[in-house]
Amino acid sequence: MRSFNFSLYVITDNRYLRNRSLPDLVEAALRGGAAAVQLRNKEADTADFIEEGLQLLPITRKYKVPLIVNDRIDVAVEIDADGVHLGQEDASPEEARSILGMSKIIGVSVHSVTQAMEALEFPVDYLGAGSIYPSKTEPREAIGVQTLERICKSVGIPVIAIGGITVDKVEEVMKNGASGVAVISDVWDTDDVEERVREYASELEAVKRSR
Repeated sequence: MRSFNFSLYVITDNRYLRNRSLPDLVEAALRGGAAAVQLRNKEADTADFIEEGLQLLPITRKYKVPLIVNDRIDVAVEIDADGVHLGQEDASPEEARSILGMSKIIGVSVHSVTQAMEALEFPVDYLGAGSIYPSKTEPREAIGVQTLERICKSVGIPVIAIGGITVDKVEEVMKNGASGVAVISDVWDTDDVEERVREYASELEAVKRSR
């Protein structure tokens, strides 16, 4: 399996733009040390979603980090994104791989060990496990760090912890086996995105040094 640095994975959410530019916010996150960006906008029509992707792609390429499209395989193909992230109700990883080929990244959301094992029946690159903690952007019931640990021990690919993640939770999820953290509101719903991301990057580095 290919190796990716998804230690700090930011997921876009236009609800937190605050009249700011999405490309500017994403670039601020990348300056702060974000390792991957997922373009997520469930409210956008196809044309607007494609336009957002085309705006972000030059920025992510500039910083040499992957741009992953949430849900929409067709949009990922249209903009030549680096990959796609699929939920349990989206297209199957098998379908995504048949369309995108082996060169693109495919991630899958899982909420249990059973779902994690099912995802491994296909060539996927990483799992997004959650919601780990209660979260306003991830309304699904929290699975907790114990389930996260069981998922991580059950699979041989990176597991990204998502849901209710804050800087003070990073150490706990990483020590329970996560390869990285995915963050939404705690990054974007702040006045200084770059500085907040730097806080996460610093904490991740501290955890890495302690191992």
